[in-house]
Amino acid sequence: MLDEVEAGGWTPDQLAQDPCPQAVELSLAPGGRLVFVSDLHFTQSGPLADFQAGDALHDLVASIRDHPGDVILALGGDIVDLLQIGVPRARAVPHILAGPDAVALGAALHDLAKRPGVTIVYLVGNHDAALAWHGEGRELVVRQFAVDHVALRLHVRLEGPDGGDVRLVAEHGDMLDLYNRRTDPFDPLDSPVGDHIVTEVVTRMDAASERRPDLALDQINNVRPTSMVPTWIVANFFYRYLSRALGDFALPLLGLFLLLHVPVVAVLAGGLWSRLGMVGELSTSVLQWTVVIATVDLVLLVAVFAFVGRSLQQAVATYGGSPSELSSKTGEDSATRRARSAGLLGQRDPAARLLLHGHSHQAAFTHLDKGRVAVDSGCWIRALVPVRAWLGLPPVFVPSYPCTWIEVQTTAQGATVALWERLVAIQHQQNLVERLLARGPLPTSRAQPAKVIASAVLAYEPAPSRDRHS
Repeated sequence: MLDEVEAGGWTPDQLAQDPCPQAVELSLAPGGRLVFVSDLHFTQSGPLADFQAGDALHDLVASIRDHPGDVILALGGDIVDLLQIGVPRARAVPHILAGPDAVALGAALHDLAKRPGVTIVYLVGNHDAALAWHGEGRELVVRQFAVDHVALRLHVRLEGPDGGDVRLVAEHGDMLDLYNRRTDPFDPLDSPVGDHIVTEVVTRMDAASERRPDLALDQINNVRPTSMVPTWIVANFFYRYLSRALGDFALPLLGLFLLLHVPVVAVLAGGLWSRLGMVGELSTSVLQWTVVIATVDLVLLVAVFAFVGRSLQQAVATYGGSPSELSSKTGEDSATRRARSAGLLGQRDPAARLLLHGHSHQAAFTHLDKGRVAVDSGCWIRALVPVRAWLGLPPVFVPSYPCTWIEVQTTAQGATVALWERLVAIQHQQNLVERLLARGPLPTSRAQPAKVIASAVLAYEPAPSRDRHS
């Protein structure tokens, strides 16, 4: 019999499988609205919590409640984070649901569910994968969030006014990720590599951040894109310790500078005094010599910084995470994402033309072949994005907080799909050294109203011309 450690934090009794459905099929009448939001990553509350956008989420739910037509709200996975939590997994669900963010969302969703024509669907992700087979935890989530259906994916028939339709598939999106996909989502012991990275690396850095908050190690899972994590580790260490060194030793260094340079200037001034005998010319000469010496020191300091910076850049380039290499891979990554999305959509439903997913934490609107579209909903947690630095130093990672989600509406013209973004005000700024060395442009730190950043209209197709794929 497996013990609790071998079972990944679950006792043998709790490993008894109680699977949720693989798919739920719904339809949305003309004038209806579907909202897909994912990756809230509720854990414990406090300064280390990644989710800090409660007001923006409340406003979104309120806007759904005010919609005049039918509404489907799809919670697209990783709403609760059962991996990145500081308690045993067997107690993670009730612990998270007792937090203020989960309580506030639950109250808003219960209020939303009172309105006729509202359907709330919870799609299981990879950080809440246990909900696919753990019936007790799933029931707690259903009660807390007023959920009507829990499944791995959602099929929706978007109905047009003349009987035509557009079909969409929605799921979390971890099946697009080689490191996080599961062979059997209903097997409690199926743990992909990504699970171990979170539980054995990210959570340990969170714990270390409580002891050393100055290092901000808990922000490792906020780096965007994730391929820049090796660069962030180097840059974070460099700028944190450089800032601390300057803060702790600025005055002693200034005193040492004066101690070393004033005698030299005094000797030079003494020779000039005996030779010139003029106070005015002496003062000018002393000032000139001081400026020259300080300039030489500054040039040497810049040279040292440039050497260190280039050395660090060469080191992180080994991991393929430098900004230059990242930009060169953008086209390749886009092509890979397009191919995987098209393949997954065809596998789920060959007749579907719209794929909604999350998981990557990077919002994206991708046009596929045959008039199909795939939309990544992004996430609702803080982000750190790289900005180039002066002197060839490692990039400065600047905080940003874009909250993104997907909306689909059945209009007379067709199924309108839009990717929305709302910027939340930044609470944690970079230190002074990072602000001085960042070349920009820097993302705004102020809150911005919600806006559409990408959209498309999919024309309805005659429904009788196709057979439903289940």
